[in-house]
Order: sequence, then structure tokens, then C-alpha cells
Amino acid sequence: MKLLNMKETAEILSISERTLYQWHWQGKDFPFIKLGRSLRVSDQDLYYFIQKNKSRKAEKERKHGH
Repeated sequence: MKLLNMKETAEILSISERTLYQWHWQGKDFPFIKLGRSLRVSDQDLYYFIQKNKSRKAEKERKHGH
């Protein structure tokens, strides 16, 4: 397991670091790990988060080749 910083996590999700920090402050259901004053995300938790939040429409389009 690797712990990713907010910059790495934002790059993987194609969102801004600011959005991640907003999610944390808003208490969104995201697998943050607080280490001292830093936030981290495990690569495994991030993978499961992505799988859990995939759009059903995107899944259907990918299966049907659209």
C-alpha cells in the first residue's frame, strides 16, 4: 500500500487539490487519512473509491463501445 499526497490524488482524479480539501472540510465520504497536519489517501482506498463511484452510464457505454 502506498499513501498518496493531495497533489498525487488530485492528478489521478483530474480534479484540483482545492476540491479535495473542500471535500475534507465538508465531511464528504472520501477515504482521507490524517497524519499529523497532512492528509493522505491510500492507493487501495482510492481505487475502491473510483470503482464505487463510476457512472453506470459510462460503464454501459464502455461495454457497448460508444
